Amino acid sequence: MTLKPVVVVGYTLTESDKSPVESPTTKVTYTLTPTPSPAQRTTAEGKAVLLKELKLQASASGTINSLTYTGSGNATIVAHTPRVACEGEQLLLEGDNVTVSCTGTVTNPSGGTSPAASSVKLTITDAAQTTVLADDS
Repeated sequence: MTLKPVVVVGYTLTESDKSPVESPTTKVTYTLTPTPSPAQRTTAEGKAVLLKELKLQASASGTINSLTYTGSGNATIVAHTPRVACEGEQLLLEGDNVTVSCTGTVTNPSGGTSPAASSVKLTITDAAQTTVLADDS
């Protein structure tokens, strides 16, 4: 049993494990649009508790091997607290994560395009509160 902070509105997502790996000729930036599922009646430290899932829409842009890259993808961080529920739903916890895979294209010097892909792991590294904890098992 491990107790972890329950995630509330104001959480922080951190990127890691980017692919392709950043280099002098490769750098991909991700713009994220999260869609949380906040509790209707339950708060922690005055902020709504996040339930069930955190949907993420990602837009990726930058360079891969010095070629201009654009892509997009979706992923969902799913709550895993089978023994703890709030308003009938499981809770998101600090440390929950997902890898977002983006597909798109790179633009060749001739102006043509080729398929390309990128990915990034997103982890909730700050639950935005420290008072309410839940069991992650």
